[in-house]
Amino acid sequence: MTSTSRLLTGGPPGDPTIDVFDLVTESWASFRTTYTPTAADIQAGVTDGWPYPRQLCNDATIQIAHNKIMMYIFGGDHGTTSVGCNLFMELDLTTRKWRRLTGYVRPPKHDDYTCPGPDLI
Repeated sequence: MTSTSRLLTGGPPGDPTIDVFDLVTESWASFRTTYTPTAADIQAGVTDGWPYPRQLCNDATIQIAHNKIMMYIFGGDHGTTSVGCNLFMELDLTTRKWRRLTGYVRPPKHDDYTCPGPDLI
């Protein structure tokens, strides 16, 4: 990816394939990203080696920062929760590797005020 490229995701942001549109050549390219869950990620609900169930994430906030080197995704709905999640992910665009910064894929069994969803009474 060059400084003239505009990063656009191909499909939902939870997909491991990222599509890039180059503004100079006016052409599309794709690249695969990787993710290796840590023990803390697994405790946060990551299963099957990818943070988003079914590689799906809708209605998330996406931001590119740090001289267009990092992409951040926060929240979103992946279809396995009633309200959404508070997952905060970072993609290093040079190494093409994801890492979970904080949050849960699904709310924990015990209430956590940082997670979206109805409170259990």
